Amino acid sequence: RAAEFAIADNQRRNLFARELLNCLGDPDPDLRDGVAYEGLAALLRAKSLSEDTIQYLRAQLVGTLASNEIDPDGFTKPFAALVLSEVARADRITPLFTEAERSELLSVSTAYLSAIRDYRGFDEQVGWRHGVAHAADILMQLSLHPQLNADDLRQVIAAAESQVTPDGHFYVYGEGRRLARPVLFTASRGLLGEEDWSAFFNRLGDPAPLENWGEAYRSQAGLARMHNLRAFVSFIYLNATASSNENVQALREGALGVLVKLP
Repeated sequence: RAAEFAIADNQRRNLFARELLNCLGDPDPDLRDGVAYEGLAALLRAKSLSEDTIQYLRAQLVGTLASNEIDPDGFTKPFAALVLSEVARADRITPLFTEAERSELLSVSTAYLSAIRDYRGFDEQVGWRHGVAHAADILMQLSLHPQLNADDLRQVIAAAESQVTPDGHFYVYGEGRRLARPVLFTASRGLLGEEDWSAFFNRLGDPAPLENWGEAYRSQAGLARMHNLRAFVSFIYLNATASSNENVQALREGALGVLVKLP
């Protein structure tokens, strides 16, 4: 790490990258985050890993996210997701996965995000978990990928939407912003139509099963839902207002429509 992960020998460098995967579940945040994640991100962004190694990383990380193995400490999958976002970025910059491999990456990532129930974020002793944000980062990279079509992007939106208002949990680590980014980048592509976005914002703004949003003040779950929804939609509204992309600008009215419904 002190040498910025500069490894001259090609074989040793690629072997090092593969072995870093073993550190993604380590309870030591300096090793897990500072060495394993930062090292893999640096090597991928420098384009210094072989195609075989990138394919190895993809297969191992997808397998980790799809696994039913119990991880009580809750580090392995969130950090596998964070590294997988860098692998997805590498494929976006220089496509090397097959259509089937990219489809698997999309389906496993969206399924993982939708199924998350561990909402732990930062801990001063053991550092970050942040599964929702890390999974959303994969979707952000996929939303920008030119080889994903409109149906793929609808899958991205559905997964992000599924975690906007988790039952009874208040997001306090910027999760709403991270979930909003794949939505904004999907919109920038211009592949989804007005009907898609109108339905999206209508679902978000619907207070059901509450009779109205005023009832949210009567329970912790209602307050959490309103808090998280406001943060998510506000980020979309601000970015749509500031954007020079007309496809992103088109989200402004829908986002505002949700915000004015909230008391």
